[in-house]
Formats: sequence, C-alpha cells, structure tokens
Amino acid sequence: MALDSVVPIKAMMAIKQLKHNDLELLLAMQIAHFEQGQCAAEPQVLFTLVEKMGFSKIIFSEAYYAITLEQVHRHIQQARMRLRALGGQGLPAMGLGFQDKQVKPLKHEEFYGRESEWIHYLQYKLESLITTS
Repeated sequence: MALDSVVPIKAMMAIKQLKHNDLELLLAMQIAHFEQGQCAAEPQVLFTLVEKMGFSKIIFSEAYYAITLEQVHRHIQQARMRLRALGGQGLPAMGLGFQDKQVKPLKHEEFYGRESEWIHYLQYKLESLITTS
C-alpha cells in the first residue's frame, strides 16, 4: 500500500480550517492506518474518520476539496522551512516555544518507550522556558 501524503495533508488542512482539533484527526488517521490497516491516503477513509469524530462529512468534504494542490505544496514548503529553522533532520521533529521566544528543538528520540522520563523532560523544558520569559 503506497501512501500519498497529499491526501492526509489536505485532510489536516481542512479540519484545521474548520477550527476543529487537527491532532484528534491525526491520531485517528494513525490508528486507522497503522493498527487497522486502512489506507490513510484514500479520501473516503478520512471522511469516515471525521464522521466518527462527530463532524459533518459533507462540511468536511467541501473544505477538503476546496484546498488546491498549490496550497498543499505551499504548506509543505512552509513546513520544510520550519523544520530547517528548528534544526530538524527529519520527521518527526519537535520544538517548544513560549510567547515570542524562539522555538527550541526537543530531543525526543532518546525517550522512545520511556514515557515517564519523557514527561519529566517536557516538564523541565516547559518550566525553564517559562521562567526565562
């Protein structure tokens, strides 16, 4: 199964444009794709996920189809610029920023499988970011 990233990116852009929680959709797409074997590159799969989230399939599909390929490519270019500015070497890349402070990279790789240590690391980073503001 090949994954065309344009389709899920358009879905994320559409749900965000509709002021709905895009992270909720991202999680639903990942579960559908990686755990349930559904293809997250098929619009109908995404429309069904959005409907299961309690959102109107019709409203979402209208927003989805209104997004042009040019908008998606611009979004990808902007994301790549943010990744370079963060110093990210690939995906996933994470950063943390507060108010007008520069976004600082988060070194998440060493915490895979160590959730409680990751939480402590994030708390430490948040506290140090807030106290230096």
